[in-house]
Amino acid sequence: MFNRFALGAAFLASAFFAAGHAAQAETADWSGFYLGAHAGGLAAEEHWEWNQAGLYAASAGETHNPKVNGLIAGGQAGYLHQWGPWVAGVELSASTGHLKDTSDSSSTPGVVQKTTIDWFATAAAKFGYAREDYLFYGLAGYAGTDIHTSTGRPGISEFFEEVWQSGFLLGAGVDYKLSEHIVLGAQYNYMHIPKRDRTGTGQFETGGSTGVAESISTGADYHVATLRMSWQF
Repeated sequence: MFNRFALGAAFLASAFFAAGHAAQAETADWSGFYLGAHAGGLAAEEHWEWNQAGLYAASAGETHNPKVNGLIAGGQAGYLHQWGPWVAGVELSASTGHLKDTSDSSSTPGVVQKTTIDWFATAAAKFGYAREDYLFYGLAGYAGTDIHTSTGRPGISEFFEEVWQSGFLLGAGVDYKLSEHIVLGAQYNYMHIPKRDRTGTGQFETGGSTGVAESISTGADYHVATLRMSWQF
């Protein structure tokens, strides 16, 4: 299992390698549309906070911080325009992994807390500097994620919410133009998802509401490192 520091270190190492081994040649042309795929790892930490006591929390203010780690894959598409060595544009991406965490409540005996991250998406401005066959760039923009949250007593009842949550993205990467159309790269992104309230009532596994109101605020921080391949048109 890796952590966010390993992800950042891997990205910085790849960028240093690229900078130190750039061949002496004319700067490549980065203008145009591109479409590609990526694969890598996600290290996420979610932030839960109960807004009130209920069947699954002893008191308001109780917190839970599940950590979700695993492999992800997805695709990206974008457009770049180049002015001399400077490059700017936009990029859209979507990634999936179906990553899960399950743990027992630390304060309420018999309660199990589960979370699942199915997929997330980004829409970001991309700006960078081209040097020969390499493009060093930064990213900033929108990030959104689909988070499933569940807390309950197995075999009895459960409070479940699936919510799309939005936040922001900051990232950096390096691309290498292998040929006129093929681009290889590495990218690191930090995504911050602010807390959002989830309210409702628990449901008995045999059917019907428990009748007890539940309210949880959830947010997350994602660290994502990927290797990428794109086709530039």
